[in-house]
Amino acid sequence: LLSAIFETARREWKWLHENPMRDVRRPSSPPARTRRISEDELRRLLLALQFDEARPVTLKNQQVAVALLLAIETAMRQGEILSLTWANIRGRVAHLPKTKTIPRDVPLSSRAVQLLEKLRGLDKSRCFTVSSGSCDALFRKAKAAAGVVGLTFHDSRREGTSRLAAKVDVLTLARITGHADINELMTYYQTDMAAVADRIG
Repeated sequence: LLSAIFETARREWKWLHENPMRDVRRPSSPPARTRRISEDELRRLLLALQFDEARPVTLKNQQVAVALLLAIETAMRQGEILSLTWANIRGRVAHLPKTKTIPRDVPLSSRAVQLLEKLRGLDKSRCFTVSSGSCDALFRKAKAAAGVVGLTFHDSRREGTSRLAAKVDVLTLARITGHADINELMTYYQTDMAAVADRIG
């Protein structure tokens, strides 16, 4: 951050002749997270969030459960999911006009469509009525109640990416997740090599 500030001051504002941070060694990046969600953890989280497949979604914590399941199903980010509008759901495709990178279209599985339909009637325009801050707070509360340790909501994106990787090729996967850099995509992709060995025979 400091280097970027000094570089702007040097290049654009001509306040400096040299960037004083140029020769400062940067700390190494922490290792990429590899955390995935187990089926047992997911079951306990859904229970803590009072989510029941057979019942309509009416509570905020149930919306958090749907958002979590959608993230696992589509590999979308929390913010992308919570900002979904009904106008942007076009058949089995979710159009994301505002993302961290570039606008993109995300294909929706039958399961994803089913999950979204549970939200019908909550709001005329928005799919979700829960805010990002409330989602974070309710997710943390559910984790504590479920006894789930070391998991973040964003880990669901890694889970979703890893599951989709078994169904589509890498270029399609990058399009779905919005990764322009395949190396960055690899930090989200985690797989069980024993399962890969079974697939290759």
